[in-house]
Amino acid sequence: GDKSWKSTDAGATWTVLQRNNTYDFVFALDKSDPNILLLGGSGGTLLRSADGGATFSSLGMTSPYSLGFGTDGVVYSGKSFDPKVTRSTDHGLTWYPVSDANLPATGVTTNTIPAPYSIAVDPTNSNRVYLGYALTFIFGFGALFAYISASPFVVQNVLGLSPGQFSIVFAINAS
Repeated sequence: GDKSWKSTDAGATWTVLQRNNTYDFVFALDKSDPNILLLGGSGGTLLRSADGGATFSSLGMTSPYSLGFGTDGVVYSGKSFDPKVTRSTDHGLTWYPVSDANLPATGVTTNTIPAPYSIAVDPTNSNRVYLGYALTFIFGFGALFAYISASPFVVQNVLGLSPGQFSIVFAINAS
């Protein structure tokens, strides 16, 4: 549905930025030009507006997981399931990769994929960038393991089901 909204009167009224957009979990406002807005669009593409959100055009790239604008039209992006970061120096029109030296690497043998979930750019120096990373698969598999390993105790001991009844409940829940 309509996930991104805009207010020009301190929140007294709101208007939809991108109607029926199902993918707009990331957006960023250019600090040097408040009419420029980047927004994750339907189908996973990155959209750009140069008129305060009245219209959007596709930038032809996959929507990032995180965005961070500096004060001079510099913007950084981090993609899901990719530890690399890209940079634009022209308010998001063109992008190029930055060095990934010393950044977390995809764990081929450990099934962890780092994703830059947060980007902050120093307002006085766009070359100073802060990244927050998440190890995506480790936490998901950890939660699944905790659920599976704890379910016999909860279902059998707390609810009083027999081992046979537990296997039926577990099979139904898994399907």
